[in-house]
Amino acid sequence: MDQSHEIIDRLSTLKRNLQMQAPNKIQTVSELSRLLRHSIESAVPSCWVQGELSNFVRAASGHCYFIVKDSAAQIRCALFRGTNVQKKIDLEDGLEVEMLVRPTVYPARGDLQLIVEDIRLGGEGQLFRAFVKLKLKLQNEGLFEKKSKKQIPVFPSTVGIVTSEKGAAIRDVIAVLRKRMPSIRVIIFRTLVQGKESGKKITQALQAATMWKGLDVIIVCRGGGSLEDLWGFNSEELARAVYSCPIPVVSGVGHETDFTIIDFVADHRAATPTGAAVTVSPDRFNLMANLETINKNLQRSLKGLIDRQAQKLDYISRRLVAPADRVRGQLERIQGLKYRLSSSYQKVLYVAQNRLKMQMVSLRGQKNFPNSSRAVVEMLYRDLVAQGQYVFNKRERVLDSLEHKVAKFDVRATLSRGFSIVEKMDGKVISAWSQLSPGDSIKIKFAKGAARASIIEVDKNTKA
Repeated sequence: MDQSHEIIDRLSTLKRNLQMQAPNKIQTVSELSRLLRHSIESAVPSCWVQGELSNFVRAASGHCYFIVKDSAAQIRCALFRGTNVQKKIDLEDGLEVEMLVRPTVYPARGDLQLIVEDIRLGGEGQLFRAFVKLKLKLQNEGLFEKKSKKQIPVFPSTVGIVTSEKGAAIRDVIAVLRKRMPSIRVIIFRTLVQGKESGKKITQALQAATMWKGLDVIIVCRGGGSLEDLWGFNSEELARAVYSCPIPVVSGVGHETDFTIIDFVADHRAATPTGAAVTVSPDRFNLMANLETINKNLQRSLKGLIDRQAQKLDYISRRLVAPADRVRGQLERIQGLKYRLSSSYQKVLYVAQNRLKMQMVSLRGQKNFPNSSRAVVEMLYRDLVAQGQYVFNKRERVLDSLEHKVAKFDVRATLSRGFSIVEKMDGKVISAWSQLSPGDSIKIKFAKGAARASIIEVDKNTKA
């Protein structure tokens, strides 16, 4: 009523403005048509109108022209291609619609015309308001909060599908599941997905799926349609059943632009039934490719580890010296030290003796050199020689003791006491029975010579 009063006020103002113009001015038809167009567009804003379609024509350009009428009046309408593509409504004669229109005058014919800016099926206005009201109510109760959403399993073994058995949606979902992961078991819970009882029937099917043991995830889906067609999925009872369902629920209702109440309540919303199937099923081809990549990386890592360990083993083996060689080296080192010690002692003693003799010759040349001092020097000389001999003998005994200890590790000495070395034919030393099997050929080394033998039996129980 407020909008009607506003339009009447604008028309009254327009009438006064026209009356103020020169009454005798003659206007052309085009001028009058443009004036009427400007006057109508200025006086009447965009508004919603309800009526029945008639004389519907779709031009080659994609624009639609038709008449909207009721029992008492009719007005021509134009629906341009952009708006029609966005709404995706199959328009035809006799269809009850609600339109957001902008009144104008088509100057070429002087016809009153409504430019359609938005269009929906009749009754959708009330349904949409009911949808918004229920959505706001459930949102305020916390049914849409993310913290209440359950995680969709990555590798489900059994999937329940709540949908109609006759629709294309179930065929699309099963086809996607079979392609992506054939091992998934599918349980179908048949239900109505359209009509007055659809909300109740869908709720009952979901409750049946909830009671089914072994389900990992549930898909609730159907194909696209109008708001009225999808109204069963806007049921408050169904929304609460989805929210309280202990099994994760994926909603795949309609097309990407369609939204229903369970889309907001479900644990995951997919744009289409096919998208819902993709959400709950891993792609086996991607998994196989990932496994192949992991296998190659593992092989590469193992090969690198083996190569590094082999290199480390080569380095250690180069540093490893056989015990006999190590003992032989120590003996040679001791002999060298013994020789160097003896040489050093002889050299030091020789130098000291020469210096002492030179001092004695010098002292003897002195006339006043007392005999007592000469006796002291000679005594010191004898002490020096005795002390040097003592130190030399002590070092020599230490070297002899070391040489004797090292000789104990000489393999040849061990073999001379009756021991022998057992080797495989490839030269590997055998230290345990586990290295031998009946029939193996072996080589036995003695202190003098060697012999070959063959293993007849391996005694595992004999103690050393």
